Amino acid sequence: MTGNFSVIFKKYSVPVLFLVTGLVILIIGLTMNQGPMFLTASILMFIAGAATLVYSSGKLNRNFLLAFGGLAFLAAICTFYSSYSSVASSVKAQKDFDRCLAISQQNLEDVRFVQKKHFEKTGKYLKTWEEISEFIKVGTINRPVSEGTVPARKITPEERDYLYDGNPPIDKNMTDEEALRLSKWLEGPNYQADFINFKRDTVPESIMDSKFKSASYRSNRKKANFGPFYPDSLCFIPYTGATQKWELAFNDSVQMGDAKVAAIKVFGKIPFVNPQSREGIEMFFGSTTSNSLAGSWENE
Repeated sequence: MTGNFSVIFKKYSVPVLFLVTGLVILIIGLTMNQGPMFLTASILMFIAGAATLVYSSGKLNRNFLLAFGGLAFLAAICTFYSSYSSVASSVKAQKDFDRCLAISQQNLEDVRFVQKKHFEKTGKYLKTWEEISEFIKVGTINRPVSEGTVPARKITPEERDYLYDGNPPIDKNMTDEEALRLSKWLEGPNYQADFINFKRDTVPESIMDSKFKSASYRSNRKKANFGPFYPDSLCFIPYTGATQKWELAFNDSVQMGDAKVAAIKVFGKIPFVNPQSREGIEMFFGSTTSNSLAGSWENE
């Protein structure tokens, strides 16, 4: 009995293994919505397993089995390889899309930062990429300096007379603005005690050093694997081989309530379609119809 079982096992184990493997792969393909190439390969493997099983039972010519099985096996291997290549290509497309999206967002955030700082300083936006690059390299921004604290007391009558022409009440504690003005009164009776170390000021600081060469900014770029920052490369849309630039659009007289304000929009289409929707993606920040500087990635 044991001998017969051993013979049967040796005779049918491999064909059954092929048959079951093909069936399992076919079920996986059907339940997980695999592509037609994957399903074709699983069907071929299942047929090859079935043919081998029939041959083992002695009901199929050996030469026919070898020819059919060999062709089916090769076809299955080729189809599986083609399916794998297609999946690998899809994975790469997704990675390229995600990386391009991330770098584009970083670039636009950097441009927005530069434009905001220049507008705060001059009341104007930079109109060309050459101006933007030059401002990053040699421009400065005002950094606030705050030293000392406002004395926790009311101003004295003598200090009130120095600060104000009239006779306002002095029943509330001193404000920051009052303390700043009193710190300029070097001959004041309380200068040495309360204001000698009080300072509220702004100092010019290189935008390149304070922002783009800062440890935190460089660390974030390194973690994201974006590479070093180059001002002259900020204008180019990623993955375009430095052939396509973000577009700059301006409107210097947008009506906002009773006032007219300046507006800016920086935009461009990245060179990848969304692998999920198969649609192109335009990224931007700002608007030419309002003074909003919101980014497209912030509206998602």
